[in-house]
Amino acid sequence: MSTISSWLGATSWRLAGVRSDGPRWKPDGFENAIDAWVYSDLPSDDVQQAVWDWVLDQMSNPYRGMEHDDAEANLWFGPIPGTRSGLVVVTCSYWILEQQRVVRADIIGAQDFLD
Repeated sequence: MSTISSWLGATSWRLAGVRSDGPRWKPDGFENAIDAWVYSDLPSDDVQQAVWDWVLDQMSNPYRGMEHDDAEANLWFGPIPGTRSGLVVVTCSYWILEQQRVVRADIIGAQDFLD
């Protein structure tokens, strides 16, 4: 699973933002952000799966587990659960566009984990 294309066949239908348990947000740009991260960091298949699962789950509540950047309107960021390996964790930042119910990916990448 070295590129996003290997995931698209299994997950692209879920990226439509539709789920039976309530209103969903529409993801935007996550395919490109994840592809760039995979190309740069070469994460394991398990970590890639954890990131995909998290992205899809966040579409029910994009504020959950994230912090707001006070300097930028609508920019949220935080660590992705299940991706910590030693002193490194995968993080994500994204823009929440409330009017459109869109979550627009900014950056996904590995960061040093500091307790």
